[in-house]
Amino acid sequence: PAVVEAYYDDARKFLQQQQCMLESSNVNGNLYYYKYASTDQKRYLLSSMFPMYMSEELFDEILNKYGSKTQSSSTARKRYLKEFTTKKSVVIYDTALLRYMSTGKLSAFDAYEGETLTVSERKRHLQELVGEMENGTRLDLKILSDKNPIINYDELSVSFFMNDSSAYCSDIRKKKDGVRYFVSSESRRHLSALLDHIHALPPGYLMEGKDAIDYIHDGMKNM
Repeated sequence: PAVVEAYYDDARKFLQQQQCMLESSNVNGNLYYYKYASTDQKRYLLSSMFPMYMSEELFDEILNKYGSKTQSSSTARKRYLKEFTTKKSVVIYDTALLRYMSTGKLSAFDAYEGETLTVSERKRHLQELVGEMENGTRLDLKILSDKNPIINYDELSVSFFMNDSSAYCSDIRKKKDGVRYFVSSESRRHLSALLDHIHALPPGYLMEGKDAIDYIHDGMKNM
């Protein structure tokens, strides 16, 4: 809890100082993918479903169906696809994963839960996630209980993405499509400690490996 509070204190101070500048920097409509895909992202804490892995074939179908002409350009496509080839460690709330399974809402193309995938599309996506989890070369996915003792799902309205030099969050409270921030290095340090605590949670609060795969398979049966 002390680490969580330290992170929020630092993030609040930073955002208060930088809010006007940061908000104005987002009016050009750039995809938030562009803002972090240029460097290797290693750790995520997700409170909504994000396509942290997707086959190139399915990605092309989703991009063609839901993306704009600009997003479908060859340059944009390469930037998107880089996201799916980088080795990463992802923690996602079980509530967020179940919501995706039941509604198909996906946080993609610069919007919080901006697209609604069909049952067929999301089953393909989830099966690909399972395959990549079994492979283990690009994705280490862990499912976090929203009743964990570190931080509750209801208290978290942002998804975090971080690398060695910065932390990044998409805040859904500010406006419909979210406000994107690069958070200070001090916030990144606190976030790193927070994620270390999450990764150290006992099995009752954090599922990984075969348990996480079985959880996804059980959820797919009810779709």
